[in-house]
Amino acid sequence: MKKLNAKPIILALFLLLGILLTLLTLYSAKIYEQIVKDEYKNNTAAIATEYITEKIKQCNLANSVQIQNDMITISDDQNIQTIIYQYDGYLCEANIYADKQFQKNIGEKLFAITDMKFILQNELIIVTITDDKHQTSQRILKIYER
Repeated sequence: MKKLNAKPIILALFLLLGILLTLLTLYSAKIYEQIVKDEYKNNTAAIATEYITEKIKQCNLANSVQIQNDMITISDDQNIQTIIYQYDGYLCEANIYADKQFQKNIGEKLFAITDMKFILQNELIIVTITDDKHQTSQRILKIYER
């Protein structure tokens, strides 16, 4: 009886296993890349909403936050106002002196959004933002006197 040489078969199996593992790794990397891209797209509204609530939390007094015409104005102790508003499809922020005239085109564009609403009820501020991917995020924040 003739002996079967097993070396070429084992080498072929290892080669096949190596090719399959390489393809699986490349496919997994592609899936991970897509998840990261989608995560950024899905979280734009949440990040923008959280940004606004953190800005509000930084102010000292409840009466230093004013809401008017879908803009929020935060005044500080040094007579500087931070104005957060929607302009030209973006969430924008402008820092100006309180005695200066505000113009919407002077602010810095932060996030691409399609809608923004502020509601002030008693000492609660409700911030709702819809981003350019139609994802909506809402935060409710209580303003405390310090």
